[in-house]
Amino acid sequence: MIIQHNMSAEYTSRMYQENAEHKMGLMEQLSSGYRLTNTKVDASGATIAQGMRGQIRGLQQAGNNAQDGMMLLDVADGAASQIHDLLQRVRDLSVQSASDTNVAQDRDALQTEADTLIKEMDRISSDTSYNTKKLLDGSLSQTGHGLKFQLGANSDQFIEVLISSLRAAAIQMNHVDFSNNSSSGIWIQQTDGAINTVSEVRAQIGAARGRLLLAFNSNGVMAECLQATESRISDTDMVDTLVKYAKESILGKSITAMLVQGNRNPQSTLSLIQVDRSGFQGSIKENEGSANSGANIEKAS
Repeated sequence: MIIQHNMSAEYTSRMYQENAEHKMGLMEQLSSGYRLTNTKVDASGATIAQGMRGQIRGLQQAGNNAQDGMMLLDVADGAASQIHDLLQRVRDLSVQSASDTNVAQDRDALQTEADTLIKEMDRISSDTSYNTKKLLDGSLSQTGHGLKFQLGANSDQFIEVLISSLRAAAIQMNHVDFSNNSSSGIWIQQTDGAINTVSEVRAQIGAARGRLLLAFNSNGVMAECLQATESRISDTDMVDTLVKYAKESILGKSITAMLVQGNRNPQSTLSLIQVDRSGFQGSIKENEGSANSGANIEKAS
């Protein structure tokens, strides 16, 4: 039995500190909802989770970009639809003007209305914009590249959409002439060509919008799957953590009891010392008594 080092108490004390640290970590997980409250819990898992979070947030923002792009294309398509309607009216006027039932005064009225419609087409093409960006005036085609929509979480994940100009000059509708039936007949064909041009532009816009919608849905699925994976890595399993916390709490009480018991061991050694001391003092008294008795016998003789 030794008294310089109480090994049982020191071991129990170390276990007590480890238990307290484990309980603190479990309390942090339960209170925050995150298993990865710090990198010491799972260093590699924390690195993977952070990378996934970057991808998830990138995909979510890319989804927002796709929605913004769809709104932009809706604006362009709505304006092109108005130009379509105006061209249909110009065609009606061309057909009406091609008939010799019209006199010069009638043709002048038809010409005036057609010129007004052409000006309105030019105004719509010039003024249609989204977030101050012109869409139908030809400025996009002049840059040499179309509109780029970032649809992925990483670089170079975009689609490019080129929207052609719908100004009257671009669709060859800037000099309408209803002066006679021959020229009016020519403008029937010319208007048909302009209508086809606008239809092609609207078809491109519609196809691009369809791609943006598909990209938006795809990004949503990818973000959901990544979020599920990241959750398994970084989120707390509440039931499992509560079970572990209950175990550590019971173990902590047991360690505390053993720590008290371990501190009692030196007291046992002290009791032995006290017993030995009592026996030693009794022996001394007996020896002193024997010596006194011998001395008295000598005096009597």
